[in-house]
Amino acid sequence: MKDRFVDIREAADQKRAEGQYISAGDGFTRAAFGFISETTYGDDLESGNFGQFLYCHLSSTLCYRIGGQAQRSKNRYRQGSLIASDLLGYNCDEAALRGLIKEFEADLKTISGEEEGGLYQNAIEEYSKANHLDMWQSEMAFDWVYAFFRRVGDSSSHQPSDWDVIHRNPIDRADFKENTFGDMVSELIYDGEWDFEKSF
Repeated sequence: MKDRFVDIREAADQKRAEGQYISAGDGFTRAAFGFISETTYGDDLESGNFGQFLYCHLSSTLCYRIGGQAQRSKNRYRQGSLIASDLLGYNCDEAALRGLIKEFEADLKTISGEEEGGLYQNAIEEYSKANHLDMWQSEMAFDWVYAFFRRVGDSSSHQPSDWDVIHRNPIDRADFKENTFGDMVSELIYDGEWDFEKSF
C-alpha cells in the first residue's frame, strides 16, 4: 500500500513540475492522508511514512495557494493543525518530535497566508529541550521537512547563506524560517510557480 502512496506523491510532483498546481494539490492531499493512515502514533513518528505525510501536506497547502485556491490552502492548514494537536496530545513525549510537529504547523500557517503567531518560537523551545538534537536530524521525518524547505528555497531568491547548517540544526532552521519563510512563500505566489531543480 505504501508504494501506492509513493506513486501518488510522485505523480503529484510531476503535476507541480508541469504547472498544474490544483491537480498537484489534489494529488499531494491524497498521498498525505495515505501516509498518515500508515503511521502509528508513538515510536513511528520519526519514520519515512510520517515524514512523507508532512512533506505532502505542506506541498498540497503550497500548491493550492500558488494555484489561486486560497481557501483550500487554509483548509489544509486547519486540517494539519488538528492533526498536529492530536499528535502532540497522544504519546509524543520526545522534545525533538514535538519541535518538528510545531515547526510543521508554523509552516502550514505561514503558507496559508496567516501570521504564524509565535509557533516557530514554540518549535525552538521544544528543540532546545531535546537530547542529541543533531542525531534526530538524521531521522527520515526530519529529512522530509528539510526537503520541503529546501525545495521552496531553491525556487526563491531568499536563501540561507549555508544550507548545511540549516540541515544539521533544526533550531537554526526554525529561526531562519521565522524571519524569512513568509517572504519565500510570497515570492512563489507572486511568480505563480514552484519550480526547483531536483538536485537535492
